[in-house]
Order: sequence, then structure tokens, then C-alpha cells
Amino acid sequence: MQLAEAHTFYPEVFPLGTQEGKFFSSALEKCSDYYPFGLTMPGRSSNSANPNDKYKFTGHERDDEAGINLDYMGARYADPVLGGRFLSIDPLASKYPSLSPYAYVANNPINAIDPDGRLIVYVNGFRTDAYKFYTASRMPQSPYRGMSAPWDHSQRIYNNDVFNYWGSFSNSFSSRIGDNHQLFVDGMYRPHSTGGDRYSRGYKDGQRLAEQILSGKVDLNGETIKLVGHSHGGAHAAGMAEALLEAGLPVESVFLFAPHQPGQFGVHYGVGSSYQFSRTGDHVSSDQSKLGIGQIFVGGSEFSGVSGISRLIRMQNGNSENIRI
Repeated sequence: MQLAEAHTFYPEVFPLGTQEGKFFSSALEKCSDYYPFGLTMPGRSSNSANPNDKYKFTGHERDDEAGINLDYMGARYADPVLGGRFLSIDPLASKYPSLSPYAYVANNPINAIDPDGRLIVYVNGFRTDAYKFYTASRMPQSPYRGMSAPWDHSQRIYNNDVFNYWGSFSNSFSSRIGDNHQLFVDGMYRPHSTGGDRYSRGYKDGQRLAEQILSGKVDLNGETIKLVGHSHGGAHAAGMAEALLEAGLPVESVFLFAPHQPGQFGVHYGVGSSYQFSRTGDHVSSDQSKLGIGQIFVGGSEFSGVSGISRLIRMQNGNSENIRI
């Protein structure tokens, strides 16, 4: 880096009047421009620092040993000349019958990347409608009297959103991440449970999921794991992360959206990265919860950071919905 010549800044571009100043400049060492699926644009790439650098499009290695340029995506090779088409089929192709098994990021390279493939596990929170129905079933005249509590079931891991909790969020989030290998976990627990209660319950589900992965019932296929928890499901997801890590499975990230009672649990230090999205005005899982629906259904909460969280994102107040991307 070198100190450049003095330059004059004139009033039309510098509102404080004619000024002189000096600035630092440095030589451009590397730049690369690509077409959407990874084909290098002619004459628009340079790398003076490391001319032999083979890491190109989206950080993947460009394999040119055989005289052809292929991008190694971790599990398969993609040909940028063919519009990013993979040279072998997706091992998870049966899960996505509407997509070509050779397509890269569902043919949406502008909004998504596929760094290595990931299993995304969504953990829902307290299901208010289910609790209302359960409460009504306890009335003497109810034809459903005697039904079990909605959190009192052993099967909590599903291949799809059986409770329709997430709506369009899970698809939007998975699209951003660039992978659609999903599982869904019911993180609902009894009203007024503590963060520690839900963490322990999540730990047990993490053990169950680890058993399914290690036995081959759930095919991880060399992927890493991301956990996404909302409200009650925040502590549940954190507990699952610890159990999965103890089983030797790779938990890349944990995303906690409006986690309930965030001061009562933590994220394991072995998680690659963790993110918390909270707002002070949340009427369920923050300071405002003691004034309304949060206190009634799931107990009071507070605005605070989850212990061990990598990054706390303070969201703006004013949106009545907790789940947004």
C-alpha cells in the first residue's frame, strides 16, 4: 500500500468547500467475474498474488488436471460450460421430483449457493392452536375429552412440516441457504416450562436423530447440519445441537429466531456459528411478554442474549410476526 498524490476535492462533490487531502491506495491483487453458473468471463479475471490459485466460483476448487475445467462441489463435479450442470445425479434426487437431478441450486444461482450440502432441521415452538384445542377437550361436554397433551408424544421428528407451523418460511430460508434437505422437529412443550426443561428435551431428540443418522435411517450423505429454532423451539434446538456434537456429527450453524427465555440456556461451544434474532417489543419471547399473551400461555421472557451465541441480531420492533427472512 502506498500514499498517493494529493488531490483536490471541489464544492460540487465536497459540500464543505474546496479541500485538499491524501488517501491510501493499493494494487488490486485478485478479481474474477463469472457468468451465473460459474463460467469465467473472458478478459475479466486476474490474480497477481497467486496465479495458480484454483479456488474459483463460490470458493470451490477448479479442477483442470485433465484439460477440462470442472468445479468440485464437495460431492460432485459441475461443468460451468454446461450451465453449471452436475456430471452425476443428486443422491437426494428422490426427495425433489420436480427438480432435475443434475441442476445446480435448483437453477437459481443468483439467490443461492451450494457450498457443501446441508441438512436443515427446523424446530417449531409452542403451537397455540393445539393447546387451545387440548384445553377445550378437557371440558366435561367435549367429545374429545381424554385426549393426550399435544406435547406428550414420543414421535417428534418428521420429514415434512406436519403441523404447518413454518408456512413459507422454511422454503424461503432453505432457498437462501441453497439446500432443500429438511427435517422438522416438534419443539412444543408444556406451558410455563423453563429453558432448561426444553433444552433437556431437545437433547433427547438430538440423541434420537443421531441414532437415525448413524444407523442410516436418515442419510446425511456427507452433509453438515444446521438447526433452526423458533420461540419454544430455540432451547430445544440448542439441546439437539449438543447431543449431535457428542455423537460426532457436524453441526455447522444454529439459528434462533425469537428464542423464548434466552437467558435460561446456551449454545454449545462446538457449534460452528450461531445467530440469535430477537426484538425488545416481542409480546411472547421478550420484555413485553410479561404484559400479555406470552405470560398467559408460555410464561414470561426477557430480551437477552443466549449464552455462547456468536452473534445477536436486534430486530426492529413493529412487526407482529416473529418469523421473517
